[in-house]
Amino acid sequence: NGDLYITVNISQNKEYKIEGINVLKTISLLPHEAVLGTSLALNTFYTNTIIKIAPNTQNGQKIRLAGCGLVQNNKIGDMILTVEIKIPEILSEEELDLYKKLEELASKKC
Repeated sequence: NGDLYITVNISQNKEYKIEGINVLKTISLLPHEAVLGTSLALNTFYTNTIIKIAPNTQNGQKIRLAGCGLVQNNKIGDMILTVEIKIPEILSEEELDLYKKLEELASKKC
């Protein structure tokens, strides 16, 4: 007879960080995905989901997934995604030519 209290400790890992009841995660996008928008498969603690990344997403931009965080004391946290735009380390000649073309087009706007 009496109350049973259980304490659960969640260990941090490289993929997810916990801040209160919110879950933080960094997602990597290639430049064309950030500019044009894309869809990504994402694992939350409770489900697998597809999220849509809007066109013109900026490096460091935060995306909030309401209700995808931890549950504590009848409150539900959010998952907050931070966008990191990754430049490929190896580019083909064709890709480099396209970037040069983009540079030319951008310089004509100024």
